[in-house]
Amino acid sequence: MLSQLGLTLIFLGSSIAGIPASVPEDVLVGIVGGNSAPQGKWPWQVSLRVYRYNWASWVHICGGSIIHPQWVLTAAHCIHESDADPSAFRIYLGQVYLYGGEKLLKVSRVIIHPDFVRSGLGSDVALLQLAQSVRSFPNVKPVKLSPASLEVTKKDVCWVTGWGSVSMHETDPTGHVMRRQPWPRLLLW
Repeated sequence: MLSQLGLTLIFLGSSIAGIPASVPEDVLVGIVGGNSAPQGKWPWQVSLRVYRYNWASWVHICGGSIIHPQWVLTAAHCIHESDADPSAFRIYLGQVYLYGGEKLLKVSRVIIHPDFVRSGLGSDVALLQLAQSVRSFPNVKPVKLSPASLEVTKKDVCWVTGWGSVSMHETDPTGHVMRRQPWPRLLLW
């Protein structure tokens, strides 16, 4: 089931990176850049935060996707084993601006895929259970899973979304606005 969720989120646009080693470097560059994402277009996109004492604030470390009113799917490499304590994380949702001062949600449980190996690329998924369910509204909704019968071809355009760089080694100068990048190639692994 987790592999189906991971593929579905890639089709629908997520910030989870699980790129196989055989992908040429020029293809990897395609997820950097893009354009500002419109508010509400990807209502399942969330920011995973950890507290940084030197900044005295909750800081974005990875993206994730709401898959259920009480569950978020993210990359396992974002969860350091020493930080697997749920109280070490917060979820920010519903906004394209990364630091808008909105309420942060507490995490009550962290589940890392049992086959995840930090040095490898497989099974790079983790589930975060929220301390309370989120209510759906225009900017916050769980991702809808595609039917198993969905046929996706190389002609279909997928989207990658999240907060990151606008070019290699250059952060977003527009104030950490969620970005979107079309991904015309389909990578199945």
